[in-house]
Amino acid sequence: MKLVEILARELHEWPDGQLWASQDPDKEVRFGSASSHDFYASQRADDAGLVFGCGARVTRGMWEAERARLQSVPEWDGQGLPPSGTDIEYLGHLEKWKKGRYLGEFEGRSVCGDYETGAVGYVDGIRPLRTPEQVAAEKREREINELVETIICHYEYPKGAESYIGLARALHNAGYRKQEKDQ
Repeated sequence: MKLVEILARELHEWPDGQLWASQDPDKEVRFGSASSHDFYASQRADDAGLVFGCGARVTRGMWEAERARLQSVPEWDGQGLPPSGTDIEYLGHLEKWKKGRYLGEFEGRSVCGDYETGAVGYVDGIRPLRTPEQVAAEKREREINELVETIICHYEYPKGAESYIGLARALHNAGYRKQEKDQ
């Protein structure tokens, strides 16, 4: 996602007297060269700088235009097809969900643009963008399921899986994670 899109979603008021905003590699958004209005965005923009002070610069006009665009696109609940211009996730190659924008329908098929590559094409599956909370919850469930699988393999007794889930949740809550083996 580009910085202008992140700012349009997360910045509710443009700071007075600031001409532009940019984002550092650590997700900090800076306004101008000497500002007390800096904040940390929820994610790092695709066009953020790799070095502090570099990267895309967003002006107040760009921010206002993106906010207007977002407000003009009705919220999509996942039922039916989204309105054109809606930010979505689509099912890409290798059954992997990717971020994009729904552009419309052509000959009965959904057409989307990919944020990462800029490519436009037909897609088979679309869904609303997941919130950071949903992404974190899905990751937690995957990690707990991996712990349960490890416990089942260790004891070679899948009948106790119900109690293993509780044990895996307790271990996960305590900070234990499955370690990847070096290859």
